Amino acid sequence: MTLGVCVKGLNAVYFKLPYDLWHEFLPQLLMLVSLIGFMNALIITKWMTDWSGKESQAPSVVAIMINMVLNFGEVPEADAGKFLPLIPAQAYVCKALLLLVMICPPWMLLAKPLLLKRDHELKNVARDKRGGDIELIESAKDVSQQSDDMEESMNYDRTELMRLQRDAVPSINHDGESKSLLGGGRMKKEHIEKES
Repeated sequence: MTLGVCVKGLNAVYFKLPYDLWHEFLPQLLMLVSLIGFMNALIITKWMTDWSGKESQAPSVVAIMINMVLNFGEVPEADAGKFLPLIPAQAYVCKALLLLVMICPPWMLLAKPLLLKRDHELKNVARDKRGGDIELIESAKDVSQQSDDMEESMNYDRTELMRLQRDAVPSINHDGESKSLLGGGRMKKEHIEKES
C-alpha cells in the first residue's frame, strides 16, 4: 500500500499537480503510517522486547489497535494492571495518531474540491475583467474566416463541376449509347465514331 501511495506522490510531482500532492498524497500517507505503520512499529517493538518472566503481561497488539479506536487510546480499567505498555506514553501516542487519522478524510474530501472551485472562480473574474474570453473571440473570427473561405471554395467547385459536366469525355455503354462520365447527355455510338 505504501508503494502505491508513494507512486501517486511521485506522479503528482512529475506532472506538477500540487493539489494532488498536498491534498491527496500527503493525507493518504499520514493516515497509512498512523494506522498500519504504528501497528508495524508495535509488532517490531514486541518482538524485540525480552518478555521473559513477564510473558503473561506482554501486551496484545490487536488489543492496542482496538483500544486506540474504541477507547481513544486509553487502556480499559479491567485490563489496566494486566498488560504493560509497549511504548512509553502509549496512550498519548495513540491519541495523537487517532486525531491525525480523523483529520485526514475531511482533508482529502474537502480541500482539493474547494481549491479547484476557488481557482475556477478566480479565472472567471479575470476573464470578466479583460472583457471575455479573448481566445474564444479569436477562434470565432477564425471560424468565420474559414466558413467564408469554404463558401468561396464551394462556389468555385460548383462552377468547375458544371464546366466538367459540359466538357466531359463520353464513354460507351453496352447499348451502343454514349454517356458522359459525369452524367451528361447520351449520344449514339455512330455519332462518336464519326467524330473520331
